[in-house]
Amino acid sequence: MNKQISKAISKTISKTNLKTTLKTNLNTLTLLLGGMSVCLSASALAHQEHQHHQQQQEQKNMLQCQISAPDKVKLGAAIPMTFTLTNNGDHALNILRWNTPLEGWFNRYLTITKEGQQVNYQGAMVKRFRPSDEDYSLLAAGQSQQATVNLAQGYDIAAKGTYQVVYTGRLHDVKVVDGSDKNSKERTLYALQCNELTLVVE
Repeated sequence: MNKQISKAISKTISKTNLKTTLKTNLNTLTLLLGGMSVCLSASALAHQEHQHHQQQQEQKNMLQCQISAPDKVKLGAAIPMTFTLTNNGDHALNILRWNTPLEGWFNRYLTITKEGQQVNYQGAMVKRFRPSDEDYSLLAAGQSQQATVNLAQGYDIAAKGTYQVVYTGRLHDVKVVDGSDKNSKERTLYALQCNELTLVVE
């Protein structure tokens, strides 16, 4: 009788241990799978971030901006500043000329300072609506486009001294001409990185 009871107890304990072991293994497997899922998600996210960063770098280097002007000018004389935009990409670009010297003085796109004080802009300020095809310029791969504006016409440069000229505008739309719809209503803003000028007015 005692042997039968012992066997029954032993079987019960064995079943309990088996259930506990199975449950523990199942929990461990769940944790492992969850860890793998987290690792895969983190890896995919890191890959996406790398691609996004690479795309941003390519877009950043796609257009090169250069501004130039005489080192010294006489007070009251014209101050010609030449703006050069170069397409360093592999595809032609359709560029909206707004807010650049390519269209003249229709908005404030430069910051000019003298001894830390901003010089007032005195050019036109145009309210914009939807751009037309005529507002765009097609810039082929490797091609440059230039425009020259008179800084003394757009800004109140009325005193002798040293001036700093920085391009602070941005392109309001840049479209890659690669077979996609270049007439898309969505605009792609592009921040230009230009050099800084130092100008002495005597």
